[in-house]
Amino acid sequence: MKRGALLIIFCLLATAVTALPTLDFDNKQPADWQCSNYRSAEKTFDAEYSTTKVGLVCGEDSFIKLYECLDTNCNNRINVGEAYKVNYILPQFVDYTLKTNYHYQCYVCKNPADNVPPEISGPTIIRVEEGETVELNANCTDPENDVVSGIRYNGWMNSQTKTTTYTDEGNHKVTLICEDEFQGRTEKVVQVIVKNNNRAPQILTINQR
Repeated sequence: MKRGALLIIFCLLATAVTALPTLDFDNKQPADWQCSNYRSAEKTFDAEYSTTKVGLVCGEDSFIKLYECLDTNCNNRINVGEAYKVNYILPQFVDYTLKTNYHYQCYVCKNPADNVPPEISGPTIIRVEEGETVELNANCTDPENDVVSGIRYNGWMNSQTKTTTYTDEGNHKVTLICEDEFQGRTEKVVQVIVKNNNRAPQILTINQR
């Protein structure tokens, strides 16, 4: 085989190996959007056409990562592109390798101004006696099912429980704070009332010399 023919074959093979889908149509990310770091949905598909839209299983506003699968189960894959789905309009990629598996992942996006903050449930007033343990028993949930942080505690307590002492009589305030992944923030103030608990007298032994 002639040297020129070998060079042509090599170039064709290299093109076949390195060819990856490219973004043909994309919805530009709105400037005020924030996108989650947590995957909300995903899908693996077999490329039947060289031009295909992706993101059907994603929410109406999503950031999408597209991968090419390197094995049958798509455990090994490489990122080949990123795009946005805005108001249900799907992005489109071209130059797929036919009969090849691809995989995309969805990440929810939203305008923080439209975000509904999380909710903190639990009692607002707790009464205990000195020597007893205060348990706040609070939970943080999000009405839109966004990922929420754990509850933080400020004020008289810095954790969910506290064992009182015989010097803690009085009214105390604890602020509970919870945030969602889009910076929605909720605070709740809990009043802890510690009642005086009379201690029995102690007999002291006095050494006489």
